[in-house]
Amino acid sequence: MTCLKLFRFEQAEEDCHRALGFNLGPADKAKALLRRATARSALQKLPEAEKDLRQVSTVALKGCMWREGDRCGSHHSMV
Repeated sequence: MTCLKLFRFEQAEEDCHRALGFNLGPADKAKALLRRATARSALQKLPEAEKDLRQVSTVALKGCMWREGDRCGSHHSMV
């Protein structure tokens, strides 16, 4: 997140890509994807940013299904 605040978008993209290589839970994976999409958008890598954003919805849905008894819309945002 610091790299984004400092406008170091290339580093932010790389850090998020590296983080996504780990076994992350749904919330952390969604955060990394959103941050990478932000960095990619700033770098004018719009198709890649769009792909990340589409993955966020899939990750969020899976995370919602993993929580027993969850009604998806009843929890705070994962970001």
